[in-house]
Amino acid sequence: MGGTLLDRFLFSCWHQFSWPRRATDGEYYQVCLRCGAEYQYDWRSMKRTSRRELEGAGESAPPVHRQTRKCGTKKAWTPRERRLKHEVEVLYRERGTTAWIEGRSENISRSGLLFRGPAAMESGKVVEVVLEMPVEVSGQAGSNVLCFGTVVRSSAIKDSGEFHIALSVSGYEFLQSLRTA
Repeated sequence: MGGTLLDRFLFSCWHQFSWPRRATDGEYYQVCLRCGAEYQYDWRSMKRTSRRELEGAGESAPPVHRQTRKCGTKKAWTPRERRLKHEVEVLYRERGTTAWIEGRSENISRSGLLFRGPAAMESGKVVEVVLEMPVEVSGQAGSNVLCFGTVVRSSAIKDSGEFHIALSVSGYEFLQSLRTA
């Protein structure tokens, strides 16, 4: 790694990672939303491990179309996330409040969640949401998660009295089963 210690500190990326994503080989990884670096992800320990090597994997490796850059300038990599249709009941609340509100998710991507609720939420508010993760993401049915993030958009749904709330997810933790016997 070239440059001085000061260069590395001032011009290195302060990574902001996406939700874990599953590669075609079944392995999980996370992508930095700022610079595009990819890191292996271990579901069992729920931690990033080593950086994924995308180039130099041989002539048969698909071309890398991502552009990596140092942070602090205009985004070089803007993901267009694949969304999974995922309609399940959700509970949500503004962080710091105690009352949960019932809603329904519509879709989920590695960086966010779109759900419906009975009231609009102000952009920039930090929200907690409890929902069951899709099997395609968690690898098992009945995986409940508490995720938190920032409201990026809230808009009325025509003729329904409900609102779409788009959440940029910044973190999550898996919960013990909420089912009662």
